[in-house]
Amino acid sequence: MLKHTGRCRLASSIQPRTRWILCEQAARWGRAFRVAMSQESRFKRLERLLIETRTLGACQSMLDRFPASYFTLEVTRDGFNQQLGFAAMIAKEYADTRLSVVSSCDDGPAFWHDRELAFREAGAITAARSIWNINRILDGALCHMAHVPIEKMPLEQRIWAELPWPEVLDRE
Repeated sequence: MLKHTGRCRLASSIQPRTRWILCEQAARWGRAFRVAMSQESRFKRLERLLIETRTLGACQSMLDRFPASYFTLEVTRDGFNQQLGFAAMIAKEYADTRLSVVSSCDDGPAFWHDRELAFREAGAITAARSIWNINRILDGALCHMAHVPIEKMPLEQRIWAELPWPEVLDRE
């Protein structure tokens, strides 16, 4: 599990190949993420990178477009096998993408624990069963975005991305 260490700083110029893709059936987690991002300054810049999708097909289209993304998948009781297969495919075909999972149901801890373990084996770096654990997912997104390699950017863009005062760069 990733923990915020204070070193995960979102660069001002984000690579065009990375986003935070959220795949959920309803907008429950999306709303919760947006509320949490608006309340904590270290997460505010993530909001513009969040893309919400409702189907695995739409998720794959977004991953094709943004192959170094942070991907959060809502695990449902009915779609578990399909979602687990999709998670395994992400780990194989999108090496720069990081996966986190969130629960759609309020089943007991044993129910979620088994599913969380399966997704961790498939490549999930973090998981949250409840919106009360939302910072765990936000920290993972922040750290992933902060560490996406920028070596393919032009030198001038790399320098600007590493400056310690991102607010100045948001002047546009």
